[in-house]
Amino acid sequence: MADERTVNDVRVYQDSAGFYREQPVSQGASDAATAMLPSPDFTDAQKAMARLPLPFRNVIRDPFVPAIAATAKTTAYPQAFLDMMAAKGCSSFRIINPNSCAVRFRGATGADDLIKEGEGRLLGPWQTEVFSTQNPTFLSVMPVVRPGLPIPADLAPVELNYGIGG
Repeated sequence: MADERTVNDVRVYQDSAGFYREQPVSQGASDAATAMLPSPDFTDAQKAMARLPLPFRNVIRDPFVPAIAATAKTTAYPQAFLDMMAAKGCSSFRIINPNSCAVRFRGATGADDLIKEGEGRLLGPWQTEVFSTQNPTFLSVMPVVRPGLPIPADLAPVELNYGIGG
């Protein structure tokens, strides 16, 4: 049986995978889901889709693609990207690790704020995850050695797609 709760006046349930999802909106329900949309420029069909419990919706067309070095590296978000994140109301991001090694990452407060082992989040090789965002201005990333997963000589950058849902 699913675990049901109310979070910020919205009924949610815990699905079989352990994720909390918004309950489907019934016919006479308020338009609170539409109010959470980041822009008034959506069609009626898109507004109706906003009421559905969708996993992730990308709202910024181009991703943020910070390079990874052999050691920890911190990259600043371009100001135009930060402005777009705020204007579109981004609340989550999807991160893609295209490398054959694990990668550790976290938001940073400045260029000298480097991630260390045991900090942030760990993303396995060739893995994609969706997380909520706190809209950092820097991102610190480092490759991580794990048994059977050494750091390759060439590292591809991670890709972050920003949107809503998740």
